[in-house]
Amino acid sequence: EIKNDGNLIVAYNSETFLNKENIKVSSKRVNYYKSKKIINFNKDVTFNDLNNNIIINGDEIIYDINKEIINSVGNVVLNFSDKYIVKSKNLFFDRSKQIIFSDSKALITDDQKNSYLLEKNFKFDLLNNTIKANKAKITDKDYNKFYFENLMINLSNKHIAGKEIKIEFEKSYFGNEKNQPELKGKSAYSDDKNLKIYNAVFSTCNTNISVCRGW
Repeated sequence: EIKNDGNLIVAYNSETFLNKENIKVSSKRVNYYKSKKIINFNKDVTFNDLNNNIIINGDEIIYDINKEIINSVGNVVLNFSDKYIVKSKNLFFDRSKQIIFSDSKALITDDQKNSYLLEKNFKFDLLNNTIKANKAKITDKDYNKFYFENLMINLSNKHIAGKEIKIEFEKSYFGNEKNQPELKGKSAYSDDKNLKIYNAVFSTCNTNISVCRGW
């Protein structure tokens, strides 16, 4: 359907290919606002950014062609190179700056079975392979849990830095599955081999049932 003197084009059950941007999209409905260069895809949307190897699935995706910003409204799942899966709401992707960001909570899982629950204002920089978040929980492949504020992760070299850290180790780490080993600190830095905690307190016992000594 062509409306508003040709400024609005509506299509149904569409396979849309944007040749210049190298983007392919399937959806139940498409609204193309020609004068604004904005495309609104609705219902069962699969947005395939072939240049960046990103696939986004959601209920509604708005693409601002001039600004090169993709806005996924509502529940969304983003797949980046089959290495990272991002689940969130109201997710944005800036194609020109190669940044995924949102004010909503997001869960990122990687191909090594680590997960990153980002609770406040996260930014995933694809060019520099870094993640920033105001508050986050990391669960590694061994089921240890790391809680951070002001988190910064470099995914290339596995460097992690943050403040107000709390670590909940997998219970059997210290030989007694009834314990709840926990480590707290004001700040932390880690790489692939070492973890450094500053102003730290550590205990292996179950703090819910006894008074525990910290080291």
